[in-house]
Amino acid sequence: MTELRLRSLTVTYGSVIATHAVDLTVPSGSLLAVVGPNGAGKSSLVEAVAGRARYRGDIALDGRSIDRLGTAARTRSGVGVVPQERELFHELNVHENLVVGCAGLGRAATRGALERSYEAFPILAKLRDRRAGHLSGGERQVLAIARVLCRRPRVMLLDEPSVGLSPSMREQIVGNLVRTCREMRVTAVITEQFVEMVLGNVDALVVLVNGRVEWRGAGARSDWPVIKQRYLGTGTASADAAVGSDRLGGRLAGSDADRPARAERNRKGGR
Repeated sequence: MTELRLRSLTVTYGSVIATHAVDLTVPSGSLLAVVGPNGAGKSSLVEAVAGRARYRGDIALDGRSIDRLGTAARTRSGVGVVPQERELFHELNVHENLVVGCAGLGRAATRGALERSYEAFPILAKLRDRRAGHLSGGERQVLAIARVLCRRPRVMLLDEPSVGLSPSMREQIVGNLVRTCREMRVTAVITEQFVEMVLGNVDALVVLVNGRVEWRGAGARSDWPVIKQRYLGTGTASADAAVGSDRLGGRLAGSDADRPARAERNRKGGR
């Protein structure tokens, strides 16, 4: 198990500051949810830890800085990322995508990883021969998560895994994800807009607004009234949208802090 620590993390995109001196510690084997309105800086935190965004400050795994490591080296050191775009190979089938996720593991380790994936996510066993491009949004998300878990990451980052999914599919995916991370003792950070979906499922919760940490707590369901009233109750959309109301689109409007992160990803490769 691995502790993830962020100190004074300031993510920038040119003159735009996406996060402001964020301090976070995720204890070994625990699950942290980072929630907040659209544009709060959640995706920028994930991009920084993954090595995909410029930042000032320090990121460390078990006390060892990874600031000098590039994206590939961070992956080798045990950082696993499931971005919003999922980044699957649409022309490959489910099984082939999982095999790609096992690259470099060796034959025995690959076989074990594939067996664990199908056991943890039975739906993938039923879809193993189907092309990723023909999967539903929920099925693609399950595949993206399973592919990262194939490498047994020390730290796993999931950027808004509920994007584009129905409420029932969101609950199913989060339930499987939490159970699997705990069984594998993976330290995990989940960014979300649908706050109530993660309450009660994580060990700690942080509210990010305009790139700053505004609240920290245990992430219990009893915390929801305070979070909703103090931090998600203002803006151009109702707070109920942030917890998954599909009638109004299910999203809470916010600042522009994360838009440069998405623009930069698109520029670098259409992700």
